[in-house]
Amino acid sequence: MSKVLIVDDDEHHLIMLQEILKQNKYTVISATNGAEALEKAGIDPPDIIISDILMPGMDGFTLCQKWKNDAMLQKIPFIICSSEYTDEKDEAFANKLGVDRFIRKPIMPDEFIKIVQDVINNIKHDNQKAGKSILKANDEVFKLYNERLISKLEQKMVDLEQTMAALKESEILLRALTGRLTEVEESERKRLARELHDKVGPNLTALNINFSIINNILPEGIKEEVHSRLADSHTLVEETAEVIRDVIAELRPHVLDDYGLMAALRWYGEVFSKRTGMSIDIQGEEPKSRLPQDVESSLFRIIQEAITNVIKHANASRIVINMEEADGNIRITIDDDGKGFNTTATEPSTRSGWGIVNMRERVQALGGQFLIDSGPDKGTRVMIEVLM
Repeated sequence: MSKVLIVDDDEHHLIMLQEILKQNKYTVISATNGAEALEKAGIDPPDIIISDILMPGMDGFTLCQKWKNDAMLQKIPFIICSSEYTDEKDEAFANKLGVDRFIRKPIMPDEFIKIVQDVINNIKHDNQKAGKSILKANDEVFKLYNERLISKLEQKMVDLEQTMAALKESEILLRALTGRLTEVEESERKRLARELHDKVGPNLTALNINFSIINNILPEGIKEEVHSRLADSHTLVEETAEVIRDVIAELRPHVLDDYGLMAALRWYGEVFSKRTGMSIDIQGEEPKSRLPQDVESSLFRIIQEAITNVIKHANASRIVINMEEADGNIRITIDDDGKGFNTTATEPSTRSGWGIVNMRERVQALGGQFLIDSGPDKGTRVMIEVLM
């Protein structure tokens, strides 16, 4: 049973090669870089080594050079198996270092095992000796090594530039999509609010009037029997109408469309304070020129989200919202005196984490900046700035 030393810093590739070899009755030793491989081989020499090239600490080329210069290890066949260095010049350099085979990933398991077994059989039957390095002078080694390294770095730079360009394009697309989703959401909110106001509201008003008429035209004897039920029904209708008005306001407050963002915030602060008992202080003045409707809507929803996060998670007693116009920008700060949190530990797996993600995406869709300053027991400040 042959013993194989696998050297690869990619855990997925390492496990995959281990399983392939074990299924074919090989004993497997593993290492994650060249230095570890040399240490293990010095203690328990393998029958063959299979190494990746691109690894931290000591790469596969350096490992091969040291392997072939070690009197105890140089007779053990060395296979390079790489998905990064796949150029013909990479293979030529590896051959000069003395590798016995150069395998390019990906490779089918059957083909991989055949190559490994062929190398081992050739060595055992003396059909060939383990490869010997033909590079003697260090300056030649370094020259060729640097050529391959520079070539790989250049390719990495090209790949990185392409990746960055793709990410930038995706970011632009994501912002456009976020903006479009916001438009659709606000349009649907407006439609639902209008439907409730124009259809449900008048029906509830008519129903209330009908109860009053019925109560007035009932004979005295019957009135006494059904009066309490009519009174309950009248109260239920009024309460339902109040709920509908609240829903309409939450969906799309008319004050936002009619009077602007600051007026809508003052209205919302009063309503929310009455509902929750929390003090919400709105400071600042309406911008000199009215903001575009989509910007007003987005900022209002961002502030709503921030207030909701405070109510759910901050255990605060007071919120201060300030809006000011400066240098052609709108700056909004939302401060609370709650328990705060570690901003570096916020994860989207929590509801508060998703709230922050939603706020940040809305601000970025407006081309603005979004910052959070918080810490345990120091409250939280949310800062928003958008160009007018």
